[in-house]
Amino acid sequence: MNKKEEYQEIYINLDDSGKLTKKEKVSVYAGIVFLSKQEKDKFITQYRKIINEKSYIKVNTANESCIDNIDLMLKIVDNKIVDARFDGEACAICTSAVSIMIKKIIGKTINEAEEIITNYQNMINEKEYDKELLGELNVYDEIYLQPNRKNCALLPSKAIINIIKIYEEK
Repeated sequence: MNKKEEYQEIYINLDDSGKLTKKEKVSVYAGIVFLSKQEKDKFITQYRKIINEKSYIKVNTANESCIDNIDLMLKIVDNKIVDARFDGEACAICTSAVSIMIKKIIGKTINEAEEIITNYQNMINEKEYDKELLGELNVYDEIYLQPNRKNCALLPSKAIINIIKIYEEK
């Protein structure tokens, strides 16, 4: 069993005010609390099914200057991004950037996604960009003030570009 598959069982039950009322056995897996081993097992089975689904293109990307190490998965059908997922361990900037970015590109064509990514990378690198196109991604418009964090913000966009290249080579 690798580290991600490990789980522990604890005993706890809290009332609405957060006070311990009685001890009850629960399973904890990947920071998620399950009331039964069956719920946990069902979750893990579904999670693995999603991760291993062949219709997704998956790339791993990591940042040498931070803890960022993410697996990004895109499902592309007829040049359109129909779903996106990610898993891994990353800092708050990288995690939030990938979360906002995949939300932004789901439903977009490859060309539309590339336009978003180009504008996003331009913004991070202090070049001209279309602010309206980026929407929520504008939250990173001053990340250049922390140069060591630019890679954290750019990591998801690099992964998406790699996935698009893999898709286009098929």
